[in-house]
Amino acid sequence: MRINNLETFKGLIKKFDLDDSNQLKVSSMYNFFEEATGFTSSLLNKKIDSNFEETYFNIGNTFLGEYNISKSNSILDSALMYYQKATSLNSFYVQAIHNIGICFEIKNDLVKAKSCYLKAIEIDNNYSPSLKALNSLD
Repeated sequence: MRINNLETFKGLIKKFDLDDSNQLKVSSMYNFFEEATGFTSSLLNKKIDSNFEETYFNIGNTFLGEYNISKSNSILDSALMYYQKATSLNSFYVQAIHNIGICFEIKNDLVKAKSCYLKAIEIDNNYSPSLKALNSLD
């Protein structure tokens, strides 16, 4: 249950008839929740440096991680979009190119996946994640 305001918090204390010790624990958790929510909101309101490809790569990684949990195609599409944005800023960003290949492999577009892995290897012929991925496609 998510506590959205102080009245909800007070209602929970009454509903569960918490003693003073447990009220203090719940109060501490509520304060932590409020601080974390405020911190997260402030992060979301900050502007992304649109010239820093690593920012987009990391956002792509977040979406790819979320896809691994949710298996949602729209989440995978978001990851792909952010990786592509990273490579539009740096066409030699091997890790982003490789991760685009991962997205295409998940989508079962093995031709595009292979193309990405080959491109990553062309840029860095020792990039082992792409070498391994390419070998696993064969």
